[in-house]
Formats: sequence, C-alpha cells, structure tokens
Amino acid sequence: MRIDMKKATLSALLCAFASNLFAISFFSGETGIAATSVNKKVHSFDPSLEFKGFFAGHFAITNSLSVRTELALKTSDLYEEGITNEADSVFKIKEFSAHYIKSFAGATHTFTAFRGDYEPIGSQQFIKRQLGVEGYASAITENFLGANGANAYTPHGIGGSYALSLKTLPVSTGISVSKNKDVDGEPELNADWRLALAFRNLKADFLLGAGAPIYTEKDGEDVFLLIDTLYIHSGLDMLIGNRYSPLSLYTLGGFSYMPIKKQSDKDDNLPDSIKPENIFLIVEPRLSIDKVKIYLSVYNIPSDNLADLLFIEENLGACLRIFSDAFYTANREFTFGLSGNIGLEGKFFDDLKSFKTEEFKDALKVKAGPFAEIEANKGLLKLALEVNATKIIDEEEEAFKLHVGYKKEL
Repeated sequence: MRIDMKKATLSALLCAFASNLFAISFFSGETGIAATSVNKKVHSFDPSLEFKGFFAGHFAITNSLSVRTELALKTSDLYEEGITNEADSVFKIKEFSAHYIKSFAGATHTFTAFRGDYEPIGSQQFIKRQLGVEGYASAITENFLGANGANAYTPHGIGGSYALSLKTLPVSTGISVSKNKDVDGEPELNADWRLALAFRNLKADFLLGAGAPIYTEKDGEDVFLLIDTLYIHSGLDMLIGNRYSPLSLYTLGGFSYMPIKKQSDKDDNLPDSIKPENIFLIVEPRLSIDKVKIYLSVYNIPSDNLADLLFIEENLGACLRIFSDAFYTANREFTFGLSGNIGLEGKFFDDLKSFKTEEFKDALKVKAGPFAEIEANKGLLKLALEVNATKIIDEEEEAFKLHVGYKKEL
C-alpha cells in the first residue's frame, strides 16, 4: 500500500493540534429569565405577563484566544396572546467579540475585535475581565436583558480595542476605536479611553471618549473627509469602600451627547452644555449595621434608559432598600428585605429649581414592597412585589406588579 507522506504528515499535525485544542477549550457563561405580571384593571383580575431573558457565553479556544457573545430577548404580553400561542418579541445579539490575551513586559495585554455593545459603563465587564473583581452594581439597575443590567454609557458599533493590565498594581487602561451611526443616522467614528482601578477601598471604571460624524459631502459638493462636530461622551462606575465596609458610597454616572463645534459653525439647535435629561446618575450611600444593610439610591435617569430597568419607572427620585443577606434555610443563603421608592415622572434635577406644588403632585409616584433572593439549583431566584400607593389612591390600573427572575452561571 502506497502512503502519501505529505498527506500523512499534515493529518498527524492536524490531529495533534485538534487534540491540544480540545484539551484546552472550555465554556463558561450566565443565563437568566424574568417574568413581570401586572394587574391591568382596578376592580377586577386582568393580569399581563411579560418575559425578559438573556444568555451570555464565553468560549476559550486556547489559553490566549476566546470568543464571547451575549443575546437578549423580550416578549409582549403572553397572557393576552395566549401562553402557548405566537406572540411578538424582540431578539437582539448584544455582543459578539473575539479576544487575544498575551502576558509580557510585566503586564497582561488584551486585543479585541467586537461588534455590538461592548463593555458598557455600569456593566462592570471591563473591570471584572481585566482585574477580576466581584460585582458591586446597584440593585436598581437590574433588568434581565443582559448579564449586568442597565448602563450609564454603552460603546456600540464595530471596532477594536487594546487593554493593558499591570501585574504589580490593580490598574488597567485601554483604548478602543469603533464605527457606528450618530443620532441623525450618519456614519460616526468613535475613540474611547478607559481606566480601571481595583484597590481594597476604591474600585472605579472610567471612560472618556468622542464621536465624530463623518461627512463625504458639504454644500452639495463631494469631499474626501469632513468632521465638523465632536460629540463628547463619558462615564464613571465607582465604589468607595468595599462590600464589607460599614459605610460605602456607590456612584454611577454618564452622558453620551455633548457636541463641540467651532464658534463660527455653532448651531442653535445643539446644546452648549449637557442637559439634565441626558445625564444618567445614581448616587447610593450604603450602610451596614451588623447583619442589616441600608442602601439609599438617589437617581436622575434619562427616558431612553427607563425601558431597560425592571424596578424604576420615573426619571427622578430616591429608592430605599433595607435588607439582610444573612438568612439561611435548608442550607441555602436567603436574602429578604423591603424596598420603597419615591419618584417624579418626567422630571429631572434641574426642575427642582422651579418647584410647583400641583405640577410635582401630578408627577409624584410612591411605591413599596418586599423582595427576596434565594439560592436554587446553583443559581439565584429573585422575587419582588411592587405596590404603587399612588395608583391605589387614585384608583388607577397597574397598581400591583410581581417580578420573578432567575439567574445562573453555566
């Protein structure tokens, strides 16, 4: 029997590479689903039932090369359509990225190509991936449309990034360049700088960047490249203290639209400063007394971000959560607490300067209810009942909401 030595050699190399590849490869991820039920009528039982879910996966092909993806799904009212019938839903591939990691010169270097949402401010993905910290986000940003909840600023588009993490200090920095579309649908080039710190009593993830719409025509004439406006964006996700501190302060803030033009080219329709309705801000002092924790969240949230939130529906307000995570039942950790929220719909912090009683009374919403988190099947089951006192007094619909969610690492 005649043997082709070239083919035999190539086959042997492929087999050796494949066996080595699959010996190294592994998969990790997280998935979650949440159902929200609302009673749509005041004096009778007429519920709605909507689902939100996500899947986030990380596949390590080799020690240096990996791929990540994140998917999200949101349904319409399944109770009205019929649980077993077809229903409208929104499906989104939030992220697809490939990463190459190499350690040399006293640092870890990460090269990434991505498409979609990439490491938003508030998701804590950058600081977790680069510096390995535990999550410290506010519970009011929970949304079950992703692994990490709502965000203050989200880099989006197609592009690449480079990050450097020091081995001697818990510090990471990086840059990214991406292309997407601006608010007018024009192509836009974005460049961002990132800095993350993970000290014992200070954790911070900071982003500063600019987007430039790219025009190929001006006054009816073709041009090679024209950039006449820069749109500055920034974000900060920070915890002063730590998870075990008796007193700590969490802050999440950002904006995505501050145009800068030459004085001669200024457009009266473009704001010279950042408007409060475009600023995402959460300031949350956290107090821990023995086994009881008290978190007070004061927030100013743009309308575009409210759709992503599970518990917050008003633009301006404060949320108080009193709870304990020190309960145990059947050898499982158990968290129980009470939550209260006072919010103003359609109002922002600059509106407080022109306070009018009747106007603010119409915008005022008061909600409260219990919540619990229970370990279940190596995941976390979350339950929350929301009672809208304002709607009960005014005899409005949707005064009661029940949230049930489950998250699990794979």
